[in-house]
Amino acid sequence: MEYNIALLVREAARQLGLDVPQDLSIICFDCPDNGSGFSFTHLRQNQEEMGRAAFENVLQLRDGKTVPPKITLEAELIVGKSTAVPSPSRIGQL
Repeated sequence: MEYNIALLVREAARQLGLDVPQDLSIICFDCPDNGSGFSFTHLRQNQEEMGRAAFENVLQLRDGKTVPPKITLEAELIVGKSTAVPSPSRIGQL
């Protein structure tokens, strides 16, 4: 999920009395390093490459050319404080 939605999910979990990551793991795309002390496990997207590819596709479309329907870019998994291995007692509930 998107980072801002991850924040909402974490708050909803807190209001329901659920602990992140003991009861619920959350993973999102990108996570700002704002020094808040909590970092989500996230996929760090290559935003510069994403922007470059989008710009090149716009130029191709402007020139009447076709663009690929799908472009795959690598992402890096950054393990934060929002994921944990399920406890043995919870594995049967998954």
